[in-house]
Amino acid sequence: MKLGISSLVLELRGITEYNIPANALLFNVKDDDSRISDLIYTFHFLDKLPQLDLFWKLKYQRPNLLVFAAGKREARIIGVGDNSIPYAEYEEVDDRNINVYFLKAIQAELQIDTIFLSCLSLERHLAERGCYILHCAFLVYKGQAILFSGPSGIGKSTHADLWCKNISNCHIVNGDRCLICLNKDGTYEACGWPICGSSEICFKEHYPLKAIVFMEQSVINHVVEESLMSYYKRLTAQITINHWNVEATGKALDWMLKLVQTIKITTYACNMNSDAPVILHDYLFAE
Repeated sequence: MKLGISSLVLELRGITEYNIPANALLFNVKDDDSRISDLIYTFHFLDKLPQLDLFWKLKYQRPNLLVFAAGKREARIIGVGDNSIPYAEYEEVDDRNINVYFLKAIQAELQIDTIFLSCLSLERHLAERGCYILHCAFLVYKGQAILFSGPSGIGKSTHADLWCKNISNCHIVNGDRCLICLNKDGTYEACGWPICGSSEICFKEHYPLKAIVFMEQSVINHVVEESLMSYYKRLTAQITINHWNVEATGKALDWMLKLVQTIKITTYACNMNSDAPVILHDYLFAE
């Protein structure tokens, strides 16, 4: 079967729909879609993960992830939590073909969004196409995307829900993540993503990007003007970047610098009352 994430077409072999999370299945590519697969993942379910060949050199390490490189190719050993036993191994054969080895004993766990997506290492391949994952609530208002970003617990999803309840022509595409893509004409597009956290709001939709709003909590609702460098720093904390890859990190930082210079970005300090969206709405859509 195939999945379509933005313009990226993924072909999955050795796996059935039963093993794929419901949110990921929303991105299923129809049988009559003639696009050629950009990446081909072949899944292997084994009693024990294989050993990587010696030509793979360790590039990055944390308790639940080991990243190896061989030239421009990458391999990963993936686990859950601290001091965990690895459950999957990702290994690039060439620039198009990838092997994914997964422990047969926990095969059913593939239906968990984060576990399934970790096996694909999509952030790596999407970055090569000018697309990055932002931690945010993805709201659509009158056909344009507004992204509410900030640290966990700041009220992103709650504020997006206030828009839907108090302002017409709104709906939420994803309560936790968004994929932002730079188009060839220099514009930006916000795209749905197969992981939505605890919000359980996930749709395969894409819209022109209108604005990014960094949320803060306040008794009084007000817009906070900050410098472009402040927004740049805020973005680096909320966008997924593979920092172990120097070249990819440089491209990501350049991409973010262009984004803050192109898209309307602001900070909104607010409470969670029903009138909280009004001041922000008027600011974003002032003539």
